[in-house]
Amino acid sequence: MLIVLLFLGLLYALFDVLKAFTGVFTFALIFAVSLAKPFEKLVYVFRGNRKLAAVIYSILLIALVAQPFLLFISNVHHHIRELIKLVTEVKEHGLPPLSESILNIPIIGDP
Repeated sequence: MLIVLLFLGLLYALFDVLKAFTGVFTFALIFAVSLAKPFEKLVYVFRGNRKLAAVIYSILLIALVAQPFLLFISNVHHHIRELIKLVTEVKEHGLPPLSESILNIPIIGDP
């Protein structure tokens, strides 16, 4: 009886650990099922060479998944450079004067 309880405790601990990965497992399952048919077509193109098809398919999928992250990092890098340039300009020349349209706003501008 004690062994059964220990086994159930171990199963519960395993479930508790794997619970954190259910989203990743679900994504992987959807990804695998939805991309199985194109992979089989690629195997057919390479005349049954599954290893070569798998390598090329993996490279293509990594590029497809990594591209948005690379674009995001590139855009963040560009905006950080612009922010550094703006801060340097404000340090050297001070804040620019407010435009007339902002000065005419009752609460912000002069009364």
